[in-house]
Amino acid sequence: MSYNSKPEWVNWIEEAILKKHIKHYEYENFSNLEKIGTGGFGEAYRAKWKRSKILALKSLNNATAVEKIVHELQIQRDVDFHENIIRFLGITIENPNNSSKKYMLVMEYADGGTFREYLKKRFEKPKLSWNSKLKLARQLSSAVSCLHNEGTIHRDLHSNNVLIHKNNIKLADFGLSKKVEKSNKSQGCHGVIEYVDPKKFAGNTLYSLNEKSDVYSVG
Repeated sequence: MSYNSKPEWVNWIEEAILKKHIKHYEYENFSNLEKIGTGGFGEAYRAKWKRSKILALKSLNNATAVEKIVHELQIQRDVDFHENIIRFLGITIENPNNSSKKYMLVMEYADGGTFREYLKKRFEKPKLSWNSKLKLARQLSSAVSCLHNEGTIHRDLHSNNVLIHKNNIKLADFGLSKKVEKSNKSQGCHGVIEYVDPKKFAGNTLYSLNEKSDVYSVG
């Protein structure tokens, strides 16, 4: 992927690395990359960092992906302190010295996969106890509340955007998230239909997803 034109969002990443606002991980220090998922903008990998710690890498396969990720990082840095929100750790660059360079996010690795996969496994024995269900519900509510307290709406809450790490909730994927004032100006339908606030389909084309829409998606 070529970045010869140096668009604004590439400059944002490189300046953030240069000023040490974002940690840069040397790509050659990663080993044993194993693909664990594929999305519209790239692939996700499980990888060893310096042959010890397990981290997740999220590749960006095109220019639109990099622009989307810059937006996602700008949202996530406001809530990165919350224990039930997946941690962004830094950036690594594959082939940094030539035109085929590729930016990759370095993220906390969630060992339990998606919430959907986690629940599916526990429809069989051993099933989740009521105490475990209550704990997970509280953790998810706390993570979403943290977003709202920082003036952000997720807008794409569903069981594949919630991860599990050591049997705890990790909210992820802020690609469609918006600040409240910007969301009020947006139109169109976003997210997985089954989880979208039904008021969006009630004939009011100007209805904007809001904090209550996130609450509906959680419920």
